[in-house]
Amino acid sequence: MPMELAFATKILRSLCEEEDAAVEKFGTKAAAELRARIADLRAADSVADIVAGTPRFFDDDPRMTVSLLGVLEIVLRPNHIKMPLRDDGRIDWSRVRRLKIDKLNQLAGGG
Repeated sequence: MPMELAFATKILRSLCEEEDAAVEKFGTKAAAELRARIADLRAADSVADIVAGTPRFFDDDPRMTVSLLGVLEIVLRPNHIKMPLRDDGRIDWSRVRRLKIDKLNQLAGGG
C-alpha cells in the first residue's frame, strides 16, 4: 500500500506537483530532485522504506526532514488520525503510512 501524501497549503502542493512552479521557485536541478523525492515518498510502503535524502527524525518534534541536494529540505509529519506509537509513547515511524508535507526549507547557501 503506497504512502499517502497531504500538503499543508495549496502553494506547497503546487510546488511539489507542478514542475513549472518548482523550477521557477528553486531552479531546474532542485525541482528535479524534489519531483524524485516526492515520487520516492509516494512509492514507499512506510517511512521505514525512505532512504534517499537522508531522512532525519527528532525526539522532541513529531516531524522528519528529507534533504534535497543540500539546498532544500522537505519537512514532513505523520498525518494519521490515530498516531502509531511505540510502547515508550514516541512515534512508530515504521508504521507511518500517511504524511503531510508541512514546508520546504531553502537551506543556507541553497539556490
